[in-house]
Amino acid sequence: MNELLERAIKLAQKYHEDQFDKGGQPYIDHPLRVMNGVESIDEKVVAVLHDVLEDCDVSKEKLIEEGIPYYLVEKLEILCKGKNENYFDYIERIKADSLAIKVKLSDLKDNMNLERLKEITEKNINRLEKYKKAKEILEAYM
Repeated sequence: MNELLERAIKLAQKYHEDQFDKGGQPYIDHPLRVMNGVESIDEKVVAVLHDVLEDCDVSKEKLIEEGIPYYLVEKLEILCKGKNENYFDYIERIKADSLAIKVKLSDLKDNMNLERLKEITEKNINRLEKYKKAKEILEAYM
């Protein structure tokens, strides 16, 4: 395995260590599935770390210190939705970067898999519809 990818996986495991997804499963399973849905090493590194800046108490500077190249940390920043940012403004921002598009499409595919949930609620259905629209927007730029 590539050294950079190995480092990224270890960092993702460390930062998501005590987190669980909506279905009660270890959260690290999600970024690993997203990683497996993309092809290049750069895409895989960004995919496995895609939620670290947004969901963990980690700065971009810390990731750079830990050996993640600046140009990939920039991609991670693109994939971070701002706390007050409209979801579709966020998707519009992603459209400008082909690597971010590929990672986000893999993320959406995994998030759209309702089988991972214990029960399906109206909120889950609404989220699924939002993800479908985002997927359509991003696929137009592939």
